[in-house]
Amino acid sequence: MTTQELRLGNYVYGLTDRIETIQGIGKMLLTKTGKLERLFSVECADVNPIPLTEQWLLDFGAIQKQGRAYFIGKLNFTYEHNELSQFVRFHYSGKVAYLQYVHQLQNLYFALTGTELTLKTEGK
Repeated sequence: MTTQELRLGNYVYGLTDRIETIQGIGKMLLTKTGKLERLFSVECADVNPIPLTEQWLLDFGAIQKQGRAYFIGKLNFTYEHNELSQFVRFHYSGKVAYLQYVHQLQNLYFALTGTELTLKTEGK
């Protein structure tokens, strides 16, 4: 991964394959795990993208309309998967975007809505 792909609040796998949240971006990334207040300084090469699965979509509050069609807020998309790959296909204003990772969905959602996409369990 590169720092250009990441935004504050993105979820990634950290050094121990635990889900971490990006808290700062510079020469080193600042991340935190879960609700721990302890920040970790890691190199960008030491974090990995999280594959975007149907469970992640549901955890973000996506609602299944029918078949593979889902929506979050006013954004509609299709979840595709097979033995070789899984991805989300967004159609927006005549354009199509294919997303494979959680941080890509978070970034696109923010770009289109101006709102952060976080897990629906956060803040409860």
